[in-house]
Amino acid sequence: MELVDIGKMVATVEVKIGPQFLNLFSENLYSSPNKAFEELVSNSWDAGARHVHIGVPDDLAAERAAIWVLDDGGSMDVAGFTALWSVATSQKRFAEVGNSRKQIGKFGVGKLATYLLAHELTYVCKAADGKVRAITMDYRRIDDSEKGALHIEPLPLQVREIGGNELAELLKGLPDKKRLLDLIAASLFVDDSADDDEDEFGGPDHEPPPASGTWTLAVLSSLKPQGRQLKVGWIRRLLRSALPLGRTIRIYFNDEPLSSSKSSIDIATEWVLGEGLGIASLKLSDGTEAAVTEHRSPYPHLMIEGIGEVTGRVRLYGDKISGGKSDNLDLSNGFFVNIRGRVLKPEDPYFGLINLSHSAWARFRGTVRADGLDEKLAVNREAVADGKTLDLFRALLMKLFNKVRGEYDATVAGSWPDAGSVLTEKWGTLPFEPLRRVIEERAASANAPAFIVLPPEDGRGASIEMWKKDVDAAPGEMIRDVVIADLRSEDALSHYDLGTRTVVVNKNHPFAVEHQETSQQMRVLRDTAIVELLTDAFMIDIGLTDDQVLEIRTYRDRAFRLVAQVRRRSAAQIAKLLLESVNHVKGFERIVGDALEYIGFEVQRYGQPGEPEGLATAVIPRADGDAKVAYSFTYDAKSVEPGKGSKAKAVQTGNVHVAGLARHRDDYSAAHSLVVGPKFQTGALEIECKSAGVTPMLASDLARLVLLTVGYGPISLIKFKELFNISGPDAVKAWVDKLIAEQQETPHLSLGTLIQALTVLAEKNADRPDMLTCPLIAEQCRELLGKNDFPQRGDVQKAINGLALMAPNVVSINGWDVMLSAPAAKIADLIAVQIGTIPDSYRYGIARGIAL
Repeated sequence: MELVDIGKMVATVEVKIGPQFLNLFSENLYSSPNKAFEELVSNSWDAGARHVHIGVPDDLAAERAAIWVLDDGGSMDVAGFTALWSVATSQKRFAEVGNSRKQIGKFGVGKLATYLLAHELTYVCKAADGKVRAITMDYRRIDDSEKGALHIEPLPLQVREIGGNELAELLKGLPDKKRLLDLIAASLFVDDSADDDEDEFGGPDHEPPPASGTWTLAVLSSLKPQGRQLKVGWIRRLLRSALPLGRTIRIYFNDEPLSSSKSSIDIATEWVLGEGLGIASLKLSDGTEAAVTEHRSPYPHLMIEGIGEVTGRVRLYGDKISGGKSDNLDLSNGFFVNIRGRVLKPEDPYFGLINLSHSAWARFRGTVRADGLDEKLAVNREAVADGKTLDLFRALLMKLFNKVRGEYDATVAGSWPDAGSVLTEKWGTLPFEPLRRVIEERAASANAPAFIVLPPEDGRGASIEMWKKDVDAAPGEMIRDVVIADLRSEDALSHYDLGTRTVVVNKNHPFAVEHQETSQQMRVLRDTAIVELLTDAFMIDIGLTDDQVLEIRTYRDRAFRLVAQVRRRSAAQIAKLLLESVNHVKGFERIVGDALEYIGFEVQRYGQPGEPEGLATAVIPRADGDAKVAYSFTYDAKSVEPGKGSKAKAVQTGNVHVAGLARHRDDYSAAHSLVVGPKFQTGALEIECKSAGVTPMLASDLARLVLLTVGYGPISLIKFKELFNISGPDAVKAWVDKLIAEQQETPHLSLGTLIQALTVLAEKNADRPDMLTCPLIAEQCRELLGKNDFPQRGDVQKAINGLALMAPNVVSINGWDVMLSAPAAKIADLIAVQIGTIPDSYRYGIARGIAL
């Protein structure tokens, strides 16, 4: 765009900044091109402009696209241009600009933000002397100079005087030429009588500066990729939230008058700083205190020792203003800190505070002006230097939030139904509001969180609309029922099915398996699922991201599984109980199912008359991972009456009911049948089992397999399938003996080495307890053993899996990550106590190393 060719050269301005200087004070100074754009409008405020017009084309990628800002503030002559390009010096804070505004500009580097956006920056100015002048900076001239230099030889910029008809010629390349000329002819005035702006930040109400008859036009042309990527909607929102608006300045964005952000959501409670907040002092963690006094005149404000005057207000809204629909309201929750008319980092509402994830946060908005922080501003005016002043100010913000949080807890949170209402099932809508909002805001866009299952895509829109209509009329329609469904054991405990409006509980989740034996347990399980669902919705409703919610859900699911595993006892306990419960019908049935689960089978329990005790399924991934090969078997447990002395009675062949076991297998479409007992009568049993395809196993052999899993890691379920070719308990025992011998021939970690490695690593990583991984533990074990090739991470993973089976409440593993909830020595003590109750002949692999 040849803006530099119009007009008569009347002077030159020398620029000495080098390419390295530009990089340091532009690309490394401003957080984004959108933020850099704000600098142009800040200059208009500092110049005392009453009207600012901004032009941003819809298609920034067009060849001749340009961005411009036109204001009626005090403008620049030749001396002004010279001062403009005297980079890193600023006279704004000392200059008289004919208005009572406090200046935003401070360091004299703001104009360099334009380097991010465009190659060319042109200023066209009508100064107080009535002359129109133009000057153009082509940053490419600096880029082409000495690379890496902070300063270069003086680079002359021509100052051109523009004659009467030459202005139209100068602007001819701009698509907005006519609009610009019309605005200049009208002295930038636009008939816009609406003045409903609200000054959330308070403070003195300055009179608009008098009309000066001057104007400044800044044009960004030859846009860079960053300039072409500017988001028009975000610029509009940023200007509304980050710059002063109101009676003293009017900003027009593509002819649209910008008004301060508003919300259609009702304000529940509001506090104005200086009007009865009741804050008398601020106290820091080191015991330092600063006095706070409230003043109602000449306008409400606080005076804070060490900060100065602070104005503004805090509000609690009747509904959340964060995320979802509020994105369309240009109003966000959080803190917005204004210094000399400009909001610092409006995209970061926490202002360095933590632990604000309270339910009130989504309804909270605090707008605070503290010009006293100006002295602590960073060069980019996006941050305040750390120190006592900032700590005091954050202490004030925390007090303000606590004020709102207390009101929320006393009103909104305190309005949950009382016990009488719950008993009469008159819940109202409050507990379900977060779920309703999440569905209304997310379901229609198919962006529902993981715990909500949407109807099929065909007809989904109609289903959602019907859901909204029914729920609006009767909130109870949101959850019609809680159902128990046959899902995969690895799936979550519960989810919400929007199509059927039901909470679905996964009956095969380990936690559910442990809580469905009695009707009372089932009620607890159903209630747990409802609370889980409502809590998930609440987390999203208060502003947690989907990733954060997923992380919490994953942790909770693991906790559920861990609790279920602890309830099922450790592997050592299972092995012990298999040997001791053979005389208890229900107890023996239960422990056999537990043992099969620990070995690795998915177990469905039955046990009613005419049914097997359960169905066990082996899920085995193919080598390529594309499909799964599975086999299943029914199992039964045969207990006996107590024998004399320590000897257990044998299960009589007639009591095994081999034909009935085979019928169970066929009725449940299983491939095999397993029967477990303490001891079997010899003779006819093996013949009947071979004929019917039933495998008899001693409880002691099943116990050995459980502890073999602890000692050497999971047994191959493909290998386990070999058992179903055997029809005698002695032959099964021989198969187990052979498997144990094979495992003992492979190298294995002793418990002593593993515990020693864990102890050393815990000391090394005392400040990072989450750093334990199988590769790291394997490396430490190799160092202790003086070996280069053993153990590898897979060996450690198997050993840790064994520890987790023996001590599930203190050891857990997820992939390669290892988590300990007790010191390594304590874990060893716990395991020693458990294994100590098991006969030595049942200890394998790692379990043999309990003597440290």
